[in-house]
Amino acid sequence: MNNNLKEMVLTLRDIKYAYHDDQALILDIPFWAFEKGSSVFLHGESGSGKSTLLNLLSGMLEAKEGQINIAGAHLHELSARQRDRFRAEHVGVVFQQFNLIPYLSVMDNVLLAASFASGYSSGLKSSGLSSSDIVNKAKDLFSHVNLPESIYKQKAMTLSIGQQQRVAIVRALLNSPEILLVDEPTSALDTNNRDAFIRLLLNVVAKEHASLIFVSHDLSLASYFDEVLELSNINLARSHSADSLLNSTDAFLNSTDASMLGGHHD
Repeated sequence: MNNNLKEMVLTLRDIKYAYHDDQALILDIPFWAFEKGSSVFLHGESGSGKSTLLNLLSGMLEAKEGQINIAGAHLHELSARQRDRFRAEHVGVVFQQFNLIPYLSVMDNVLLAASFASGYSSGLKSSGLSSSDIVNKAKDLFSHVNLPESIYKQKAMTLSIGQQQRVAIVRALLNSPEILLVDEPTSALDTNNRDAFIRLLLNVVAKEHASLIFVSHDLSLASYFDEVLELSNINLARSHSADSLLNSTDAFLNSTDASMLGGHHD
C-alpha cells in the first residue's frame, strides 16, 4: 500500500522539550508519524527521553515547541484541562508502577477511568453509555485478559504483579482509546510470564482496535511488534549532546597536549 494513503494516528513535527529553560534539550524530534492500528516497540538507553516522550503524547507534559497531532486532535493547541479531557477519552496509559489505588477494589480501580472521562463529558467518550454498560464493558475486558469475576471485589493491594498489570490494561482500555501508551511494564516478570503478558496485551489491543506504543529496554521483546524504533533515530537531542561532549573532550585534549609541550592556543 502507498504510505501516503495510510491513516496516521499520531504525528509529531519539530518537537523540542527540556524540563527547564536553562537545561539542554531532552527531546528534539523533527518528525515522526505512527500508523493507525499498528504496534511500535520503542527502546533506548536509560535517560534517553522515552518516558518524557510518553508524557508529552499523553498530554501530561506540554511541548514548548512543535506540533503533536493524535487521533485528529492538536495537543499543542489545547489547554491543560483540555489535554486532561483528551487523555481521559482518547489515550490509555499503563504506567511502569501501574498506579492502582491499593485500598480500592479491582472493579473500582477500573471504573475510575470512566468517572474521569464522564467528569469532562456526558458519558463514556460522550456516547452516553449507562453505568451498567460501562460495567459490562469492564467485565468483557477482564475476560479478555483472563481475570475471573472472583477478583472484582479484591483490593488492589492483594494482587500479584501479573494481576496488577492486567487490571492496569483493563483500566487503560475501558474508554476505548485510539492509542495505548505502555511504559516498561515487564521489568518485574520472569521470561515466561513476560512473553505471556506481551501476547495477551497485543491480543486485547487488537480486539479493541487500538494503536500501541510500548516502551522497554528489553530488546528480546521487539519481534512481537509491527515496528521497532530506537528513540535516538528520531531524537536529535541525544546526538547534539554527544557532539557537544566530543567537542569539549577534543578541546580539553588539545589544551592538555599544548601545555605538556609547553605551547599555548590563541
